[in-house]
Amino acid sequence: MIGFAQPWFLLFLPIAAGPLILHLLSRARLKQKEFSSLFFLRRMHESRFRWLNLRDWLLLLLRSLFLLFLVLALAGPSWKGSLPFTGKKADLVVILDDSYSTASRFNDLKQTALRLLSELSPQSRAALITSSGSFSDTSWDEPRFIREKIEKTTASYSGRDISSAWSNAQELIKENPTKKGIIAVVSDGQERALEFVRKVKNPLDCEVMFFLDNRPSPENASITGMKLVPEYPLPGERQIIQVELSRNGGRIDNQVVLKDGVETIDQLLVNMGNGSKKIQFDLKSVTENLKINLDADSIPQDDEYYILPRNNERVRVALVGDEKSDFLKLALEASGGFDVERIPQAQLPGLSQEIYSLLICDGTNDISEAIKEAASSGLPVIALLGEGIKDVPGIFDVSGETDFTEAGNAFEVLSNSDLFSQIDDNDLREIRIWNYSRVKPSKGRVLVSFSSGEPFIFRNNPTGIIIVTTRFTPENTNIIYRSVFPAMVYRISEYALNDASSSNHNVGDTVKVVTSNDNPVIVETPSVQYELKPLFNGKRFEVVFPYTYEPGFYRIANQRFTINHDPRESSTSRINQYEIEKNGYKVFPLYASLPRNLSYLLLILALASLVVEFILILV
Repeated sequence: MIGFAQPWFLLFLPIAAGPLILHLLSRARLKQKEFSSLFFLRRMHESRFRWLNLRDWLLLLLRSLFLLFLVLALAGPSWKGSLPFTGKKADLVVILDDSYSTASRFNDLKQTALRLLSELSPQSRAALITSSGSFSDTSWDEPRFIREKIEKTTASYSGRDISSAWSNAQELIKENPTKKGIIAVVSDGQERALEFVRKVKNPLDCEVMFFLDNRPSPENASITGMKLVPEYPLPGERQIIQVELSRNGGRIDNQVVLKDGVETIDQLLVNMGNGSKKIQFDLKSVTENLKINLDADSIPQDDEYYILPRNNERVRVALVGDEKSDFLKLALEASGGFDVERIPQAQLPGLSQEIYSLLICDGTNDISEAIKEAASSGLPVIALLGEGIKDVPGIFDVSGETDFTEAGNAFEVLSNSDLFSQIDDNDLREIRIWNYSRVKPSKGRVLVSFSSGEPFIFRNNPTGIIIVTTRFTPENTNIIYRSVFPAMVYRISEYALNDASSSNHNVGDTVKVVTSNDNPVIVETPSVQYELKPLFNGKRFEVVFPYTYEPGFYRIANQRFTINHDPRESSTSRINQYEIEKNGYKVFPLYASLPRNLSYLLLILALASLVVEFILILV
């Protein structure tokens, strides 16, 4: 099969017939006349005239072939298939998409990669890089050894795109710019995996080819999310497990099973059609490890999901404040599950998740560097603003302080918010705020606002710090005397804990845990257990666990984690071929072979036609 890089040049193919057309037109204008004096001369040179006539036709043919070969060469022809007894000489980097969306057709992707390697000449070099990172060659090897690696490769649990593999492949090509290099991306064509290619043009002088599966996506059901509501329950509060499902294909019945370890807790038969669906389970008892299973289908990697309940875990709170913080401390302890410890301001530097679960700074008039450092270490931070606050660049600008008590009985009430959606509306309407700090958030999201539109609680994006614009004291609010007070403090704390929580990761993520020293810590994965030594990162010691390859429950030091599949990888959207080609890349179907450029061969044939024509003229 032949393809053309510049097919519009083929419009000039009729030019090849130009010499023949001109010859026929000139002959049509000639008239034959007999001269008796030339009769014997013609008989004498009759054989010579026959040769000249044949030569004229050969010259016409050669001139037409010259133009034909020249036009075809300009069109950039390439042979899309294997050629017998020949191999393409090149350095080939194969980027093999082994993300879990390829599971049902991964053997087809492997066969394409193996075929590309088999089409190389013995002098060629090759390398293999997978999107999951299971193989990431940093040096060249013989194609036969790369074939052995591909034979061992299986579809992973990873949902990573190929951007990292793409960067590694370019580094390999850069090592030897004098040799011809080819990057071959073999993928199922999922839009998410290749989305970055839309904005990236090839910065190297090498060929980049995409071999994509253009068949429709297989039917598949997947778990796209699972969470406990609330994650940190109040004493006696019921927990619900919310499960998000999605389906690509016709309507089927699917068994959804909830397990505590290996023991089945509950199960539902769910009728699913094309699209998404939400279901829920009541968590009737305290559990350690929760897992949801679906019936296995075309992509088994997204048919299970893990979650860590926090029923038995106590939240250690470091509280920085003064005597007026007693109301806040009592509310935290009344809500259950919180162990509150007062600490002095001087103890803030070096605070980390290894010691405390949550830091609350009550009555602060500034977001100090020590508070920012604690937040950057992964420790959830709540700051309740006091009097005399100042602008904090990147967090908020101060508009002033509102004191309604001086103006009479005026007050602010809270507007509706998802943060307090589980608190009774009548209780919320009874809350009065008399004093608060008027600030304008620099970056972030307002979680709760007053009825006037001023922010009451907001989250700063760069730092993750939760800002409350007032303190819970008798001078500022009546909430401290109401039964809803512990529930409100609890919800704010729960949001901070969930927002900063690093317990849920996706396969392929790097997990980091801060430690107080460099003593080795135990690392438990679903399959192995070993020790890792913390490294000093310039500020603190931390354990770095790179590239998680399997889903399940993990423990690093004293912290537990879940590793799940990335639900975005279940998407069935395919990238548009044109969006890749417009950036200068070549796109082929999965069954195609390495294209061979025929332009040089056609230019040689055109030159040969000229040489033969020149020789005939001299004869």
